[in-house]
Amino acid sequence: MVNLSPPRLSLNQNCTPAWSVEQDVEAAVRCGVPGISVHRRKLEPVGAAPVRRLLRDAGLAVPSYLATGRFLFPGERERRIEECKQHIEAAAQLEAGCLVMLTGPQGQMTWDEANAEFLRAVDVILPLAAEHRLKIALEPVTAAVPDHSYVHLLGDALDVVRQVNSPWFGLAVDLWYCWWERHLTERLREAGKKVFIVQVGDHNPDSPSMYDRAMLGEGIMPLPRLLREVRESGYTGWYDIEVLSTRFTPQDRERLLPQCVAGFNAAWGASGGGA
Repeated sequence: MVNLSPPRLSLNQNCTPAWSVEQDVEAAVRCGVPGISVHRRKLEPVGAAPVRRLLRDAGLAVPSYLATGRFLFPGERERRIEECKQHIEAAAQLEAGCLVMLTGPQGQMTWDEANAEFLRAVDVILPLAAEHRLKIALEPVTAAVPDHSYVHLLGDALDVVRQVNSPWFGLAVDLWYCWWERHLTERLREAGKKVFIVQVGDHNPDSPSMYDRAMLGEGIMPLPRLLREVRESGYTGWYDIEVLSTRFTPQDRERLLPQCVAGFNAAWGASGGGA
């Protein structure tokens, strides 16, 4: 059955690296965006409790906390596991919808060796996540940044999720990373309720960099088709606006959220989602 309920938009703090949390809140409220996905670099200087209080007072939800994982850095496994436990506690304080996780680099290991190492680390942290009823969302990312992850394709990420086999472990789907995948429609349908959050950006035609994305509606991604495929997979959660670029000026930052809201709404309407 196709979901036609109005989409929920959130501002990912990767969009506004130089802004304070207060500025993010003001922008979200001004644009009618009901959520902010919090990044650890903005939370850690002030703490989870003040950030949660600020967002709650503004009536804003926290769809995700962007913080954790990367267990596979050589010699850092134990430290990063302990760090992840702290991130779980912070995400629980934020009442975040999920905690977004990267794996860390494959390095000299085979894919299967890296996967086995990652699964062993997940086994350690998952009981704490379950205790807090906190969902962990594995995000597959481009191979252009090999220090981030050994998981680059949505199908591979789904295989990892199936191996973990827990209601608390699923996927963060960033459409900017996977829009070109051949079997995207099938993978989204297979994932079903294991998709905990969908991140949305647009692709600059003149730049291959993940740090140079276009505002929604100003790039080359087929957003109406992509949003339709996500919706028809049964997804009913948040659409997290994640547009980052090293070329944005302060003026660009000011117009980023209004433009992305307008671009998303236009694409949603064109996808058959209605108003």
